[in-house]
Amino acid sequence: MDFEYILAFGFNAKHQKINRIVPWINISIFNPKNESRTIDAYCLIDSGSDTTFFTSEIGEYLGYDIAIGKPFLTYGIGGSSIKIYYHRVGIKVEDPENKHEPIEYKDIMGFTKSGFPISLPQQTGILGSMGFFRNVSVFLDYPKLISINEKVSSAIN
Repeated sequence: MDFEYILAFGFNAKHQKINRIVPWINISIFNPKNESRTIDAYCLIDSGSDTTFFTSEIGEYLGYDIAIGKPFLTYGIGGSSIKIYYHRVGIKVEDPENKHEPIEYKDIMGFTKSGFPISLPQQTGILGSMGFFRNVSVFLDYPKLISINEKVSSAIN
């Protein structure tokens, strides 16, 4: 299934409005213990991220007790760290053109109480290696095309 890159509005360090083209996709997130409750979120596809994680507000909405998850520090550019709490989470990726069946799976992902930077206020999740790339095949052709396909066998079901 194919997605387009999105023009995102944000702010630079001087609080000036900026535009950038980013690989964001809209996914559905659910708690495997209560699959009837889902939430849609725009998430950044980040091949440099070791893990997939979302804001704690999403986890709380889905019924997770965030703090009882396994704590883990993940590091970003420049050595900054974010504390995340791992839980088993479900993701559904739907074809925006409805040509293909949705890709749905469950894996270990995290939630953070730290939130995301003000520079990209619309962002609610990071799709990284654990939780995303090990379950789907992704082709990024900047600045136009994002192609996502189900792997023959995903890492965790």
